[in-house]
Parts: sequence; C-alpha cells; structure tokens
Amino acid sequence: MEQLNLALFLTTSLVINAVPGPDVLYVISNHKHKGWQAAIPSIAGLFAGYLFHVFITFVGISAIITGNPVLFNTVKYLGSAYLVWMGISIIYEVLKKDQKSETSAPAPVRGSKYFTRGFIISALNPKVSVFFLSFLPQFIPQGATDSYLIIVLGLIFCAGATFFNFLYCLLSSIQLKNRFKHKILDFLPGVILASVGVYTAL
Repeated sequence: MEQLNLALFLTTSLVINAVPGPDVLYVISNHKHKGWQAAIPSIAGLFAGYLFHVFITFVGISAIITGNPVLFNTVKYLGSAYLVWMGISIIYEVLKKDQKSETSAPAPVRGSKYFTRGFIISALNPKVSVFFLSFLPQFIPQGATDSYLIIVLGLIFCAGATFFNFLYCLLSSIQLKNRFKHKILDFLPGVILASVGVYTAL
C-alpha cells in the first residue's frame, strides 16, 4: 500500500468521522440518560454494524444492493422507519423520566438491547454501503491484487468512527448550568434522529 494513499485515507477518514451523524446522536442520548452502561454497548453495536458494511463490501453484496433499486429502497425504508422509531423512543424516555420520582430506583440497564439497536442503526443504512463501496476503492493503489486491503482500510475507518463516538460521549458529559438548555439537549437527539429518518425516506 502506498504511503501517500494511507496518509490521505487516514486524514479523510478522521474528517468524515468527526462529523456527527445518527450514530453519534444515538450514543450521546443513551449516555445522557443511562450512563456508560448503555453507551458502551451502543458503541459496540454500532462498531459491529460498521464491520457488517465492510464485510458486505468485501464480498460484493453491497454492489448487488446498490444495483437493485427495489432491494436498495427496501433496506432504505426499513432503516428510515427504524430511525424514526428510535427518535420517538428517545423522546418518550425523556418524558417518562421527567414523570418519575427522583427517589425511585433507576431501571436496570440491559446492554444487549443497546448493542442490538446500535447494530441495526448501522446495518440498515444502505447509504453506508454506498459510501464504503465508493470510498474505500479510491485509496487502493491501481493494479493492487490484494483484496484484503478493503478490510484493512475498513477496519481503520471503523476504529476512527468508534473513537469519535467515545469522544462525543465524553464531551456530552459536560453539565450545563442553564436548565432550559439542558432540557432542550435531552430532546434534541430524538428529534434529529426522527427527522433524519423522515429525510432519508423522502
């Protein structure tokens, strides 16, 4: 692998991963309401979803999905519907949390639930498949015969995305003194996730 290609790939990947998306909003919301017990499984689930897209890109399934409009739209609408459902669920949990007494014991956190949701958010996003299919090959030297390079570059990209998921969780830990602004940020991830789901569907 040419060093220039690798350096350019690392730089581009960091820039792309630094832009918050639905995955970041998902982990921030879980971290805000349930702490690291929910955030870490969420991040792990998203990472598994990233790996899923790397794998289907490697075996060529991604090209089949993008080349079949019916299949692509089916996956797209499923992903969009799930984002809308997740957004509404987050808003509902915020409202339910406000209604609970401060003295009530917190509900136990089931890490498997957050892991599964994170994986589905990643896996049911066909635009991620399109991204990997169009992005990764650009950084493989022309004439290279090592197909494993797609996996190597994909793993680097997944690691970068996971790093920023952790970073944004840490940044979201900063407490706001203004209660009104704090309440807005509670609802914001849910509203944005639902909006992104509607936008991707349309």
